[in-house]
Amino acid sequence: MVKERISASVDAGTVRDIEEILKNGKFRNKSHVIEMAIEALKRDVNGGFVEALKDLGGFGK
Repeated sequence: MVKERISASVDAGTVRDIEEILKNGKFRNKSHVIEMAIEALKRDVNGGFVEALKDLGGFGK
């Protein structure tokens, strides 16, 4: 898949949250965290946000 560079501004607390998530070793980098979060949000359209996060290895395991 071809990656496209984007830019986003987030508050310092969100950056700290992303950095904490990276410490668990399940994600390669900040972009990977954000990609998986977007995937979880897309799944939530059909319900099951928490389950989607668990499936993606983010939280609750």
